[in-house]
Amino acid sequence: MRLITLTNIVYIVLSVVIVSVAGFIFYQNVNSIIDEEFTESLLNKKEETILYIDKYHALPPENNTAEFIHISPVKIKGNETVIDSLIYNEAEQEDCPYRIFTFYVSFQHQYYQVTVSKSLLEQEDLIESLFFFFLFILIIFIFILFFFN
Repeated sequence: MRLITLTNIVYIVLSVVIVSVAGFIFYQNVNSIIDEEFTESLLNKKEETILYIDKYHALPPENNTAEFIHISPVKIKGNETVIDSLIYNEAEQEDCPYRIFTFYVSFQHQYYQVTVSKSLLEQEDLIESLFFFFLFILIIFIFILFFFN
């Protein structure tokens, strides 16, 4: 085996390892950023709900295009919670991941539990697209190293 061939094999293996590790770190960072933004958008919904009540002196409507909102009266105010859950989506005919934010508001001397559910499919689709793009770049990189050296 010639020295140049051995050197190329070492370069290819090292490149694959380095790009794979960089891809994993990139995936973790992007996933974290998207997750924080997603949760922040749900937390902003609380502020929007409070502003709506203050402005219109009424509870907001329950249906929205981006999120599902459910409002129900309760006797005792509870704690805010953010959870991930699977909810059956009739359009997709399967269980889809949702992030559910539950908080409480006071309106006309009554506590109401407000539950905002937002689909995580967009987040998963974006991360999946980034993964396949990174994989495509890795394959192109290996191809260039292998065939042009």
